[in-house]
Amino acid sequence: MQYGGLAITGDTSFGLPTRKQLDRDPVEPASKAAHADLLDDDKKKRILFLVPHGAREEIMSANWKSVKDDLDWSLNQGQDVKGRTELREAFSKGDAKEIGHVIEAFKMGQRDSHKLANLARCAQEDDKRLYNIGRKLIELKPS
Repeated sequence: MQYGGLAITGDTSFGLPTRKQLDRDPVEPASKAAHADLLDDDKKKRILFLVPHGAREEIMSANWKSVKDDLDWSLNQGQDVKGRTELREAFSKGDAKEIGHVIEAFKMGQRDSHKLANLARCAQEDDKRLYNIGRKLIELKPS
């Protein structure tokens, strides 16, 4: 039986183990991955990540509407935005390979880590789409 990421070896046929049973009975790791330090290098390379039993893994996806609004604020709407000229220059170069410069310029004027992370997720998911969104916001043709 799995309990808190650990395999319970005691008799649990009558429900969850009591605190006394947990203290008395031996508790062993639920998987061999818990002993990652004992695995050879080949097996370590195949283990991507470990999630304790019962934990939920939430994979964040790129929020394109939010990134468009954030870029619009940084490029057009916000007052006295730091890095605005650098951001405009990065988008006006005409090549999606300049996305690194876009991210650096965006960091100058944006301190919200959630917005920075969303921009990075969008860039990783589809850098050309992100670059073209920025170009449209400064009224340039998509590249």
